[in-house]
Amino acid sequence: MNFKITFFGVACLIFSTHSLASVNLNIVGAGVYSMSTGSPVPSSVLSLAGGGFLADFNAAGKAHLELGALYTTRITSISGANRTFTSAEGILGLRYNLTRALSVTGGFYGNYYLTRGLATTGIDFGASAGAGVMLPVASSMGILLDGRYHYALSQLTYQGGNFTPNEAQLYAGLSFGVSHK
Repeated sequence: MNFKITFFGVACLIFSTHSLASVNLNIVGAGVYSMSTGSPVPSSVLSLAGGGFLADFNAAGKAHLELGALYTTRITSISGANRTFTSAEGILGLRYNLTRALSVTGGFYGNYYLTRGLATTGIDFGASAGAGVMLPVASSMGILLDGRYHYALSQLTYQGGNFTPNEAQLYAGLSFGVSHK
């Protein structure tokens, strides 16, 4: 319930700003490569189902405040069995455009689990860093490829042990906005 209230508050903040002309909206598909650590040691697994949006607000010159909401699927293999987790992921960060096409990102993420592959307890949040390429195809549209590493600052616990849900994510999609000019 608190997640829905927070998400609604962020949406109101986005749409109440007077600088909507300086917003980029990125509609992306997401792939997740889980690289969890823990005991017993989980195996790395790739999952491709997911997507959502990232909104960049021009903060100062080449710096953009980034807010995002994604639906993602994570698969973690523990003791030889794949466990699927689905989550609503929130992103808060800073995107800095090095050039018109290249950018770096840093910030924080949090996951609200919709389904859990194990009877886990705990929350999933952490720091995020990455780099992206935006290929302009029109004056206010581009193709976005963005890679991120999520370093979990939390652990999930289950009856057989615990794990830290670190992961790499790849976003691919369309970007709409004024910074593509």
